[in-house]
Amino acid sequence: MKIAIRVDASNEIGYGHLMRCLVLADKFKESGFAPIFIMQDFGEGVNKAVSQKGYVTHLFNRNRYNLNETIPVDEWHYDCKVTSDILKTQSVDILIVDHYGIDYRWHKIIRTFCQTIVVIDDLANRKLDCDFLIDQTYKRLEIEYIPYVPAHCKILVGSKYALLRSEFEDLRRLALIKRNKSHKIKNILVSMGGVDRHNKTKIVMDVLHDIEWKEKILVNVVVGTQSKNIDINNSNNIRVLLYKNVLNMAKLMLDADLSIGCAGTTSWERCCLSLPSLVTASVDNQQVILKTLEKFGIIKVWSDKATLKRQIKKIITIHDYQWLFPNDPNILSYKVKKNNIEDKNIYNFISANLYY
Repeated sequence: MKIAIRVDASNEIGYGHLMRCLVLADKFKESGFAPIFIMQDFGEGVNKAVSQKGYVTHLFNRNRYNLNETIPVDEWHYDCKVTSDILKTQSVDILIVDHYGIDYRWHKIIRTFCQTIVVIDDLANRKLDCDFLIDQTYKRLEIEYIPYVPAHCKILVGSKYALLRSEFEDLRRLALIKRNKSHKIKNILVSMGGVDRHNKTKIVMDVLHDIEWKEKILVNVVVGTQSKNIDINNSNNIRVLLYKNVLNMAKLMLDADLSIGCAGTTSWERCCLSLPSLVTASVDNQQVILKTLEKFGIIKVWSDKATLKRQIKKIITIHDYQWLFPNDPNILSYKVKKNNIEDKNIYNFISANLYY
């Protein structure tokens, strides 16, 4: 069985899409199927994330459109031709597409060169021509996609289909034990995504340095290679450690008492490890998931320095972060358990339903 993945990521946007595709690729690889990647060439940093895992990558010249926008007519025809030329030489059975700019027009042409099309999405805002639709958004409903996909399409929605690396599942039990025992903030994880094009890491660090900490705090700051310079000075009882392109994010989340970060695919990693989080949006299309997660008591949302500072100071004042979860101090873990976040589900489902 031959599998191809069509995804784009740049130094400015799209890293989360690439990461969740790599999770799915790794799952197939464990069963003896090594997917190939078809990507625009956005530079060595992005390409290396794929090649260092041993996957064959077919790169083509960059288009000019924004990765968050539907591909313009002239560009998607070009994209289609390049992709189809690659697929012709590969005898692909399954094509996985994770791209906001691609819709049913592209799919209709490309499906000539593969047996099954799997689309990973979280917008539910455009027509698609696929056989499987995956959307890991919490509380997403199947009915939201019915107007956009063919009648035969298998719609897989909700956090039970979250694409998570196995190390998060492995540490989940330890995380739940720790959350039930620990109620003070001693370790803060700051991770604003692999790109952080708006340099929100600096905003967070400015707030943390501006607070008068009465006890010593460890702040682990995780950034990508493309992240901008940030202040990593120690001050006011804060010890700051800087990490670039970490391979042990699950362990850092396990050790943390509080996370400050962005929405996106990492939301499900934090949920899996029941990590209380103050979260902001890195792009506009993350607002929906932010509102949903906050509505159900899973996160607190911040949009500016003042809000973030007020939230952190409240934690310090009451010496207990259970205020984040007003219905129950363990509400996050219950939510995750109830929705069965497990990275194996989606791979097993697709494998069992490839030919129907």
